[in-house]
Amino acid sequence: MKNQILKSSIAAATVVCASLFVVTTAQAGDSVNVSMPTNNPAVSEYNIALTGQSGKSWTYTVSWVRGKTLSHWDLSLGSCLNSVTSISGGGTKQPDGDPSKASPASGATAGVKSSPLIKWDTTGGTFTVTMDKVYEKTDLPVVAKTATVYNTGVVSGPDCTKEVVAATEPTVPVTEPTVPAANTDSSSNCASKSKAPKSADVSWTDSKGDNGYDIDLVSVSGRTWTYRVTHTSGKALSHWTLGIPACMSKIVSSTSTDGSNAEIGKDASIKDMEFSGIKWNSEGGVYSFTLDNDYAATTVDVLAKAGSLNDGGYSTSTIIGPDCSALATACADNVLSGEQDVVGVHVWKRITAVPMSPEAYQALDKKGVEPGVYAVERIDASGKTVDIEVEIMK
Repeated sequence: MKNQILKSSIAAATVVCASLFVVTTAQAGDSVNVSMPTNNPAVSEYNIALTGQSGKSWTYTVSWVRGKTLSHWDLSLGSCLNSVTSISGGGTKQPDGDPSKASPASGATAGVKSSPLIKWDTTGGTFTVTMDKVYEKTDLPVVAKTATVYNTGVVSGPDCTKEVVAATEPTVPVTEPTVPAANTDSSSNCASKSKAPKSADVSWTDSKGDNGYDIDLVSVSGRTWTYRVTHTSGKALSHWTLGIPACMSKIVSSTSTDGSNAEIGKDASIKDMEFSGIKWNSEGGVYSFTLDNDYAATTVDVLAKAGSLNDGGYSTSTIIGPDCSALATACADNVLSGEQDVVGVHVWKRITAVPMSPEAYQALDKKGVEPGVYAVERIDASGKTVDIEVEIMK
């Protein structure tokens, strides 16, 4: 077989050992994990990291690690709050402190929650604070809060008492934080780059006219997937179901803006087909669910139902969603090339494994294989099988 040179995407993995829970506020730096005791599960933990600083702008990434869904987080700036010119991600200035009611966890620093701060009501994501000038870096208190309890930590941020004097605004390098593998955001990166549809128009016509509902992916933050459902025409929505049967046993929590509880399993209301996944009996809103790991993104089915099944009653479409048979990867951002003899290969039309080491280069006869990113099972001369991700170029 004539070997051709491929480009192979390589992703490094970090192995992190589990440890007994201790309520902690990590040492100051570009990243902090804030933990607190909660009920069922017993521990909730979130990572807050400074992931970029360029000129006047400071960018933070907040990710769920384990436990309850995050209610909100605060960045305490003290008197520097007056030097903030813009805030992304829906944050609001709170000159009198965080007004929410919650109990402090053991070890929480007193006074942080009542100091001048920026508050983001969010389950996680990326947020940028822009100052009026370029400032040096210092240690700033942060707050992470669930519905009932909060704890504090310290992370890097701007010191408005120390202006950087330079001819041009410098770009200050920030070391990427080392966080548990469970908290990496490869799933959200892959979701943003996936060609799967980010929205779906589920519609049909019955005896009363047209019925329509827009279903959109709002975000993927760590292991949490968030969707918005909007009624556009016809009858009020009865319920909607995201068809992710392979993920049903992987869902660890769910929320909705209208308070409706998710049901996991087969959609028993649909008689003429089998449709399983996560279902909300709701007329519309924003819905989130959190999985037990970072999974790849793929195209999944979605169903909306309204009215009588005897009169149409429902329809389906497709949208981006999690593929719980495949872990998320680095999405082929960094490619390497090489040539190597192989005994045999098997090619799938989707990514099914985390890429291996840089030595796992792949050579393959590309005849009949379309260009794109594939997962390849390589069987070497010793009989060992490894899975790697390859990009086929023509």
